[in-house]
Amino acid sequence: MKTGLTIARIVIAAIGVILCALIIANAESDVPTADAMATQGGYLNGALWITYLLVVLSAAAAVIFGIINVISNPKKNLGAVLGVAAMVLLFIVAYFAFSDNYVPAKFVGEVTPTVSQLASAGLITLYVITVLAVLAVIYAEVSKMLK
Repeated sequence: MKTGLTIARIVIAAIGVILCALIIANAESDVPTADAMATQGGYLNGALWITYLLVVLSAAAAVIFGIINVISNPKKNLGAVLGVAAMVLLFIVAYFAFSDNYVPAKFVGEVTPTVSQLASAGLITLYVITVLAVLAVIYAEVSKMLK
């Protein structure tokens, strides 16, 4: 398995280098960006689709291996499961209690109230988690100094 993943990593890196070289070789600094996109679009589209595919595969692998790890040793991973559950609960509370569905007038055609409320809840969740992380770091450093 390790050898297969190493070979896959090398192949993906080689494809990335080749696509980057093609983009750089065909680039002209005097050409406006819109015209450059028209001439290099094929290379950029290929690189972007490979990137999208790899991001999806990486996310899927992380989720699948995480689930397998939790199922194989639930006691060891109880903290991680509780952390994810707490984050989901925090998001639900932020969504129903603190977020709003306000959409500024200039974005009315582009953003729906539901999307606005989801974004608001996501930001509130991010802010709370950031504050908790900073407090955890401060607590760890202060407790380390006091020992």
